[in-house]
Amino acid sequence: MKTIRLYSDGDLLGDSLCCLPAIYTLAIKQNAQGGRTVLYCKNKEVQKLIPPEIPLEYGDGEPAEYDHMINANNAWQAGVHTMHMMQAHFKYLELPIPEPANMKPELYFERRTMPLKYQFDYIISPYSWSDDKNNKLIPLENWKIVINYLHAKGYTIGVLGTSHDYNNASVKFDNVKYIIQQNLSEVANYILNAKRAVLSIDNGISHLTHILGQKHLLFYPECLPEKWVKNFNDNAIVVRDQPVNFNAGLMIQILEAEKI
Repeated sequence: MKTIRLYSDGDLLGDSLCCLPAIYTLAIKQNAQGGRTVLYCKNKEVQKLIPPEIPLEYGDGEPAEYDHMINANNAWQAGVHTMHMMQAHFKYLELPIPEPANMKPELYFERRTMPLKYQFDYIISPYSWSDDKNNKLIPLENWKIVINYLHAKGYTIGVLGTSHDYNNASVKFDNVKYIIQQNLSEVANYILNAKRAVLSIDNGISHLTHILGQKHLLFYPECLPEKWVKNFNDNAIVVRDQPVNFNAGLMIQILEAEKI
């Protein structure tokens, strides 16, 4: 009985979510052939989102030996310049490459039983931990103007971020409730229960929002290939431009034009 050991060493939410469709496909293929797939996942919160019916076993810590290291760098080398990031993971694992619209991964979380402390009209995610964050971030001063505009119209706003984001941000927001990103099931629940929409830059929350199919206004950097934009969320509105061009006036104009 053949065993394949996978090591997903990424700790960023977006990168960890992007590799799931290929991991699911490999595990199902292995299981059908009588084999085993053991996943060592550095991001334990993402691991918790993998449905129990996926035929995976899980290892702890960093494995001494593995067959494939699953991360954005290997996907990049496998072909991210010519295909969607999720597709590149299929190519790296030598699996048939599906169309992006057919790669939406199923996630498991307690969406109905987990009570929410707060309910919001908008969820906003303005932060990034990416190495390429300077090409993704919109100045927080612009977000502050947008938040004040929405608050003046009577809307409630939750801001998603880590404790590091809140403690080190150069600009603090008024008229919002900060939600610390810890339990991804709770984060997903807040995203799904946003009454109007999620507003974000290109980050892990944008990936999660697209997978969940929630109404989403994504300010996406024009400097990244258009094929990187997730295209399996019919509720997403993607606006592409250089981050420096996303001034508060333009962001509000888009909100009004799209009636979000």
